Amino acid sequence: MVRWTVKEVAERMGITTANQLRVQAALHAETAYKIWEGSATRVDVETINRLCNLLKVPVGMLLEHIPDSYRR
Repeated sequence: MVRWTVKEVAERMGITTANQLRVQAALHAETAYKIWEGSATRVDVETINRLCNLLKVPVGMLLEHIPDSYRR
């Protein structure tokens, strides 16, 4: 399983809502909310680039891989 960690990273930078993320990264509202909630399954590379630039992190900080063997 792969899960988004954008919310946690953004909150450490003072971004506390999906709307703030949307505005600051210039994202479409639906995209920002899905990423924030962790339900986004297909995200454009340009969107990922905007998130990396805004949050000042490498792409690997935006996602977490949880091996299937660790899931219940």
